[in-house]
Amino acid sequence: MASLQTLNSFRIFAAAARRLNFSYAAEMLNVAPSAVSHQIKELKKHLGMALFDRLHRGLALASAGETLLPGGASRI
Repeated sequence: MASLQTLNSFRIFAAAARRLNFSYAAEMLNVAPSAVSHQIKELKKHLGMALFDRLHRGLALASAGETLLPGGASRI
C-alpha cells in the first residue's frame, strides 16, 4: 500500500508535469518551490526512474513521466 507521502508526491508530480514547471506547481498547490523539488526527488528515488529531463531552458517529461501523468501526455 502506498504511503500518504508517496501519494502526495504523485499529486505534486501531476501538477508539475501538466505545466512542466515546478514554480507553477508550487504556486498552484500553495507550497514552496523547494517542496515541489524535494517531493519529485523522493518520488524519483521511490520509483527508481527519472520522471523529468532537465533542459537548458526548462523541463521535459522523461518516458517514465509520460507514463505516470494522469490522462497521458496531454497537458493543460
